[in-house]
Amino acid sequence: KVSRELPKLKLRVRFSLPAPVLLNIANWLTLASDGAVWRPNVLAMSHPMSLPLLTPLDTPTLRARGVPDVFKIGQADRVRFHELDVLNHVNNAVYLSWFESFRVAYMRDYGIANFVASGERPVLVLRNVDVEYKAPLHLDEEYIVVGRSLSYRRTSWKMQYAVVARGQVCAVGHAVIVLMEEDAVTRKALPQAFIDVIVQQDGAVFEG
Repeated sequence: KVSRELPKLKLRVRFSLPAPVLLNIANWLTLASDGAVWRPNVLAMSHPMSLPLLTPLDTPTLRARGVPDVFKIGQADRVRFHELDVLNHVNNAVYLSWFESFRVAYMRDYGIANFVASGERPVLVLRNVDVEYKAPLHLDEEYIVVGRSLSYRRTSWKMQYAVVARGQVCAVGHAVIVLMEEDAVTRKALPQAFIDVIVQQDGAVFEG
């Protein structure tokens, strides 16, 4: 009985591409389960960034990108490498940071607070938050975070968020935010000007 062992083949490929391009290619590629076949992450490669980053987008742009009609404000960004988990898609906890960043842009765009001068930075406490994940996002994918205020009480209000990519809603979240005094302990009543804005812009309703 003769036993033969097949020779191991080594394949060396030399690229003459710029370093940034090679880095992106390396990040896009994922190794198949047999350890021998490489396949590209076509989701990331087929959706290059084409929107201004971290800039409020107008309504026509939001609608063209598949954002539901209930949302009037949103901003775009792209997935960074450090936001990925071991499964090569965005880590669940990262969405919470995206929502927080969006809320600052939301309050600025609505003229509620500018977050520049210390006196213009409201003391906000996140009371609770939930996220429903519907579809994964991958490296370099373009996405838009949108949001609106659903309801309010004397010292708090509830927001709804969504992450939209590839023309579909990939995640939906809700959060209750409480306005505090400077001591970060005592609750503070929402200013009437703030209430007027979220009612007029988002149709927020009072919850007694």
